[in-house]
Amino acid sequence: MKIAIPVLEDKFTESEIYHKFETTKNLALIDLYEDRYNIDILKTNLNNLSLEEISNYLSEKDVEVVIAQKITDDLSKLLSKKNIMVVYKAQGKVENIIGSFEAMLSNQKHGCSGNCNGCGGDNNHENACFTKDK
Repeated sequence: MKIAIPVLEDKFTESEIYHKFETTKNLALIDLYEDRYNIDILKTNLNNLSLEEISNYLSEKDVEVVIAQKITDDLSKLLSKKNIMVVYKAQGKVENIIGSFEAMLSNQKHGCSGNCNGCGGDNNHENACFTKDK
């Protein structure tokens, strides 16, 4: 699974999420595997692109999930048309956001709200939180 997260600067997993997706100058692309992930920070100025160009760019990069603090409704709709999931209200460092996202996926997979051994059991990711709602 490939995830895109806007970041303030290139500090690898210590990078902090940038507040607005459409105006980021650095984009973390994370390839998420079952037991590990790879991260690449791209220097890009999305502010110079139209919303359609941003959605095309992410689609061309094979992004399946966008995790953002804020993103416009119009871009969210364009991404949805390309089957790219959008997660809102993320906060914190990339490594914590990824951990929280993995926990969310595990919870959905097991349907247990994080209370079983099959999905890790504890959702102790206090430095990163997000929701699929706006």
